[in-house]
Amino acid sequence: MSLRAACCSARRSSHFLVLTNVANFLSVNFSSFSLRYSLMSLTCASRPLNTLSP
Repeated sequence: MSLRAACCSARRSSHFLVLTNVANFLSVNFSSFSLRYSLMSLTCASRPLNTLSP
């Protein structure tokens, strides 16, 4: 019984570690994607100003 409980707790902790790793990976990817998108939008917004300026 205690061995089964230990296995269940170990499996649960491993699932929790996997979930936290996936969440960290997704948050890092989302932050880099949002940063890249904001930089692209800034460059696209500043391009017409450069073309309009004499």
